[in-house]
Amino acid sequence: MKNATKHADDLKALYKKLTRDHKAPPKEPQAAVKALVRAAMSYDVADGRAEEAMKAIDKEFVDLNELRVATDLEIQELLGTKYPAIEKRVSTITLSLNNIFEREHTLNLERLKEISKRDARQFLRELPDVHPFIEAYVMLMSFDGHAFPIDDDKLSAVLFRAQEISRYVVDGIIDCGLTGHDWVVENGNEKDVVEICELEYSRASTNPIRWVLAVPEESAVHKAEDLEGKIVATELVNTTRKYFESKGIKVAVEFSWGTTEIKARLLDGIVDCTETGSSLKANNLRIVDTLLRSTTRFIASKSAWETSWKREKMENMAMLFQGAMAAKAKVGLKMNVPKDKQSEIASFLPAEKSPTVSQLNDPAWVAMEVILEEKQERELIPRLKRAGATGIITYPLNKVIP
Repeated sequence: MKNATKHADDLKALYKKLTRDHKAPPKEPQAAVKALVRAAMSYDVADGRAEEAMKAIDKEFVDLNELRVATDLEIQELLGTKYPAIEKRVSTITLSLNNIFEREHTLNLERLKEISKRDARQFLRELPDVHPFIEAYVMLMSFDGHAFPIDDDKLSAVLFRAQEISRYVVDGIIDCGLTGHDWVVENGNEKDVVEICELEYSRASTNPIRWVLAVPEESAVHKAEDLEGKIVATELVNTTRKYFESKGIKVAVEFSWGTTEIKARLLDGIVDCTETGSSLKANNLRIVDTLLRSTTRFIASKSAWETSWKREKMENMAMLFQGAMAAKAKVGLKMNVPKDKQSEIASFLPAEKSPTVSQLNDPAWVAMEVILEEKQERELIPRLKRAGATGIITYPLNKVIP
């Protein structure tokens, strides 16, 4: 036990040293007033278009104070009357800049970093005509606040721990949420929530995580029954207790507040989650059994699911989530193909249905476009080139909806 304690202390010291020596560089916050202007140009608009608008503002005005005293009409003409809701956006910018100047006697909100985030958020809410998206954007980008800039008036978001989400859904505190299947099971909420969809992703891969019973390599424990009368530590207490009870094994299950791998040598065993098994191997631990496999689930409360507009909204979100997941491992491919080679090339092209074919200006050529697995790209492109395709390009995809 003495050696085990020293081993645990050494691991803790090493972990602290590694995290201290290899910290990621801190994210440089945006100046709050500049972030406010950017946010006003961004909601309900594509990022590229908002970026072009900001470049035009930076080029035309010496600083934000010159923007503040410009007329709304001048700014509208600069950005173009076809920019979505341009009058509303420009009005919000000029009113907000003037309000900040009147209250702070400067166009600088650095003072807000010295007060609480709640008070900073309240300051932003008191600006005239400020959309919730703008408030959240500034809090996130300038004050490192837990905020979600969402430009959908029917949605609001809040950050909870995965362990809490299914309980809050059941209690009606939130309508829906993303959480692990493991925590739905642990909280006993499987029959109390609606599972809208499964999203197969985790921290390092698309593999499910596993909750496993593990012991030190040198342990005499080789099956769950060998832990009769012993102590096991885990964060997944209820599920672990049910596992041993189902086997008729009397085990003391203790809650672990983290660094569970270290406790495997201080107690008799642990139940911990693993994705690749690398952490267990690094701690010289051996898997005895798997209790549960888990992936991310999009869940909803039954009452929200029975509300038609909420259900439609959640179904739409699920479709987009799954589309983003499907696009992650795919690319789009475009090329020009001689018409007399079209059938040959089409025969070995992977596609959802069939390749999209468009006639080019030259009647002897067509353009072909397909979606394919990213791993297929490196083998397919040389084959296409040899078959006569030219102008081959590939591009990433945001979403693929079947």
